[in-house]
Formats: sequence, structure tokens, C-alpha cells
Amino acid sequence: MSELNPYQSPEQPLTVEGAEEYADIHIFSTAGRLGRLRFIAYSLIFTFVLYMLLALVMGVTFSMTGAGPDSFMPLMAVGIFSIAAIVVSIMLMSQRLHDANNSAWWILLIFVPIVSFLFTLYLWFMPGTKGANDYGNPPPPNRTALYLVIVLGGIVLIGILAAIAIPAYQDYMIRAQQAGMGQP
Repeated sequence: MSELNPYQSPEQPLTVEGAEEYADIHIFSTAGRLGRLRFIAYSLIFTFVLYMLLALVMGVTFSMTGAGPDSFMPLMAVGIFSIAAIVVSIMLMSQRLHDANNSAWWILLIFVPIVSFLFTLYLWFMPGTKGANDYGNPPPPNRTALYLVIVLGGIVLIGILAAIAIPAYQDYMIRAQQAGMGQP
């Protein structure tokens, strides 16, 4: 009988046969694959950052130039941020389509009125292919931070909607009560 030596080098290879390799994530690229939760989380984060930057630029533009909302500078800022949003959205959508082994040309469906809604649902809910496909290895497994971004993003969205809807509803109720009493 031989004793086990904990300092002896392993006799088996350290790599496991059939182990799945994962691709790197490149957000600002059209190549590669992007899973469902990453697509949703990156879209939420990008939209939030874009709106915060747009608000900052608009605030600085208004304060420095003294221009009103009908001037050319705010319109130019909105145009630049819209182009940036379109470019990054195309990058994220193409990676999401690649995850399902589809061509990025499917993005053109976004321009068809009713189909665009169904296409967005498809991007949010379609499962990616298992293992490697024509566009590379699968993305790495999701981490807890992605789940937190999705949950917190949903909570923030519900909070914003409640902050808008509750005062509007209260104002509606007051006006309805005044109209019912014959008050102007």
C-alpha cells in the first residue's frame, strides 16, 4: 500500500474533456454573443446613463448659453445622443441575435410597425443556443450583479411610474369631485 502524498503532482490532466469554453463579453461590438439577462441589464444601464448624460448636457447648455428649449443647441444635443443610442442598440441587438444563431440582419425588423414589438419580445425572451454556434462560444454564466440590476431596474421603473401616476390620479379625483359639485 502506498500512502497518499498531498504534495505529489496530479496524474490526471488538469483540463476536463468536454468542458465548455466561454467567450469574452464585448459590449461595444457587433461580434460575439450576449445572453438574455445581460441584454436586458445592459440596455437598462445604457438607457439610464444616456438619460443622465443628456440631462446634464441640457442643463449645462441652458445655464451657459441662456438659450430656451427652442434653440439649436438642445436640439443638436438630442440628435447626438439619439445617434449614440441607435448605434449601441444595434450592437446589443446583433449580439443578442447571434446568441440564438441568427443573423444581425434581423434588426431590420425593428422598422416594421407591429413586427417591431414582437421582435423586441423575441429579443427579451428567446433562449440562446447551447454550446458553440456559428458566432462563437456561449457567454459566461450570469452573476448575481446582473440579477440585482434587473430587479433594481424594475423597482426604479415602478417607482418612477408611481411618482407620475399617483399625483395625476389625485389631481383627476379633485377635478372630478369639483365637477360633480358644480364648482368651477
